[in-house]
Amino acid sequence: MSSKQAFFTEWKGAEESERKKVFIEFMKKKVKLSKFDNAIMVTGLVTLSEAMAAKRAGESFPQLRIIKAIPDVLATVLALVSVKLSRRIFVRNVASPS
Repeated sequence: MSSKQAFFTEWKGAEESERKKVFIEFMKKKVKLSKFDNAIMVTGLVTLSEAMAAKRAGESFPQLRIIKAIPDVLATVLALVSVKLSRRIFVRNVASPS
């Protein structure tokens, strides 16, 4: 039985007042907080201004009009995810001797 299934059976069998405690313990064991680093901070700060500049450029260039359809929040989230993934790939490549 997987840990998720074990948690669910434990949670389902617990009293109503104990369910919150069981859930919090499961989350403490299984959830790993992401480390916040300078690359993510800089990306978060720069992406919003870049998105605004791209949208302003989209007003004058017809080729960039599709950028206006992308919300700023989505652009920021995509940038942060790409930084996180590229850092993982980079660290993995550096760590593995070839």
